[in-house]
Amino acid sequence: MALTQDNIVDLANIIGGTTGSTASMNLYYDEVMQGLGTRFEPPLVETTTFAISSGTASYAWPSTACSILAIFSSAGREILPVSRNELDASDSGWRASTSTDSYQFFISSEDTQRSFRLYPIPSTASTGTLIMGVASSANVPDYMGLYVALEILKREFAKPSAHQDKQFSKAAGEVAQLFGMLIGFV
Repeated sequence: MALTQDNIVDLANIIGGTTGSTASMNLYYDEVMQGLGTRFEPPLVETTTFAISSGTASYAWPSTACSILAIFSSAGREILPVSRNELDASDSGWRASTSTDSYQFFISSEDTQRSFRLYPIPSTASTGTLIMGVASSANVPDYMGLYVALEILKREFAKPSAHQDKQFSKAAGEVAQLFGMLIGFV
């Protein structure tokens, strides 16, 4: 079974005694899930295929992606991540570089923040597979529900408001930290 954003925010409301703001808790849910999706080892991972066009180097991230973990060619070969400095060191004209060889590397956020670029520019059309960290608003595993709800409460009760309670916020954060250690997030 899986939880939705509404299920987790409802759980946070129950734990918080329905004194928090549901609207801000929904924003904190997004914040917590984005944080999890951009971790080095994100807990929620999805794969998707994308079309690679001949002569096109830059591709947008899927809308659900928080981070790109790996890219594979249609032949199953992993395309290695590189930095701009590494590409500059090997080929100063790498942005325009085409080759009869297949692309070997990818660089994230070179063109826009949510894009990646293949190097060298692909000379043939094919498909690729992305493995990406995601921030889901549905299909959150049950074991993550309490952790996310407590992280929401930590933020909700720390902010200045009529229901601000720094002690409860701190306690929620500490229990979230403990629970996160138990499930392998921390």
